[in-house]
Amino acid sequence: MSPNNTAGKPDRSFGENGVVDLNPAGDSDWQTSAVSTGSNDSSFVALHKGSDFVLTKRLGHGGPNLAFGGDGSGYATWQFQSNADRNIPEQIHLIADGRILVIGDCMPLGSNFRHFVGLARFNANGEPDLDFGTEGRTVIRFKDMDSGHPFGHVTSAPQPDGKILVAISSDNDTRLARLTREGHLDDSFGTQGFVDVSGPTANVDIYGILVQNVTGSPGDFKIVVGGTADPRERSFGFAARYNAQGQLDDGNEGRELFGEQGYALLVIEGKRTHIRAVIQDARQNIYLTGGYPAIEQSPAVLGSFTVDGKTNPDFNQGHGPVLTTVPYAGIQWLDAVATRERLNVLGYATNSFSEPVIEDISLGRFTLSGDRDEEFGEEDYFATTPTFQDSGKIAVQPDGRLLLIHHQWFRRFLA
Repeated sequence: MSPNNTAGKPDRSFGENGVVDLNPAGDSDWQTSAVSTGSNDSSFVALHKGSDFVLTKRLGHGGPNLAFGGDGSGYATWQFQSNADRNIPEQIHLIADGRILVIGDCMPLGSNFRHFVGLARFNANGEPDLDFGTEGRTVIRFKDMDSGHPFGHVTSAPQPDGKILVAISSDNDTRLARLTREGHLDDSFGTQGFVDVSGPTANVDIYGILVQNVTGSPGDFKIVVGGTADPRERSFGFAARYNAQGQLDDGNEGRELFGEQGYALLVIEGKRTHIRAVIQDARQNIYLTGGYPAIEQSPAVLGSFTVDGKTNPDFNQGHGPVLTTVPYAGIQWLDAVATRERLNVLGYATNSFSEPVIEDISLGRFTLSGDRDEEFGEEDYFATTPTFQDSGKIAVQPDGRLLLIHHQWFRRFLA
């Protein structure tokens, strides 16, 4: 294979030399925030600006599918709530019958900077699905917190039965909720449709939800949440597992045991660790990715647990997390996605000044044992592109090619 046609190189059959500018009508104020793909020939990206967001469907070469959205542009413009200061899509899920579910953060007008989980569902042609919520959208309001959350990080995952799991994190109130297919709180889950999530000793920020099917039976599944415990103080990684009714798998009252008393902890002695992504491989091993906050020349962190929350003996020979460094800079992993035999990570590097400045955004790839994939990227085994933001997300096509969004750019890299 030629040097320009190797894993981690830009896919020059995509856009212009592997890059597509996604801004509608050349408006550079739009920011990408979510990406998903269901085939090698189509993908979906969400962008936001002010109170609006757009969902665009892209063809295999990166251009817009002009039949999507109804106006011939390939873009569908919508809001989680029309009278809102902002509507920011965080995740895109492709569900039954070609429909598209978009979930994110909604901050209504006059909410005093309080946040809600917003959802919108689209038909395959980009029109709002009027069978979902009200006019194809809904905002989740918990009865005991009708005024919203003071901090609005949102993450989500669909269940195999079509119900929807969402989590919203805040300083003192992080909760996991389940919604019906139509977007209403599911009263059969937890209390009034949600459970309060906390770590064994501290509050938590959730950065990922995983659905495990342990026995192979379609209706027998577990729910894993993961992220950062005690994010304002010590900061360490965590994962916790719940059964389908929203009960912690802590070994009590006949429930199964996950980790220790329902929790698996990723603690690096003497270091604060922020987890930014939680994924699983085909064997349902769990991976936490992140880094140390605001420390010069700090490493990125990748750790792994087994399906039942124990240290993964096949990852890093059972010796705990893998720490990745780069010369003269700190690095953090922002997002991750697993293929059958590889872990693909997205990170950003900062220079070593006392006020860190983001220098570039990088893709890396690991084997499931935690080794760097030396067949990926440049001489340093990274695929790197300039940026000035600590944001970006990745997705993987069925053929293994990687999709990257950051700012207004959409990039594809060879598998």
